[in-house]
Amino acid sequence: MTATAMKIRALLVAAALAVAASVGGGSANQASADTAPQLDASQIVADMGAGWNLGNQLEATINGYPSETAWGNPTFTQALIDKVQEAGFKPPGSRSRTCAT
Repeated sequence: MTATAMKIRALLVAAALAVAASVGGGSANQASADTAPQLDASQIVADMGAGWNLGNQLEATINGYPSETAWGNPTFTQALIDKVQEAGFKPPGSRSRTCAT
């Protein structure tokens, strides 16, 4: 893939991620501090279960250009998410809408 094609691909991926991040509900599904259960750190960790840090894969670069396969990871697809879930890991997803900042 040429450098120009890689730049275009990176811009398209960035645009798609920006659109995906901006789509979705507001505060309708968020619990207020008054109704949220108060858990200690060990309870929170136990409830999280096993996870998968997809963010690292999506931040991989080759010569400054985004490349999700740069570190030897497979291309991110629905089939990959399915395999990760079958292995007992939770699917990737942002928790920013459900966690207090």
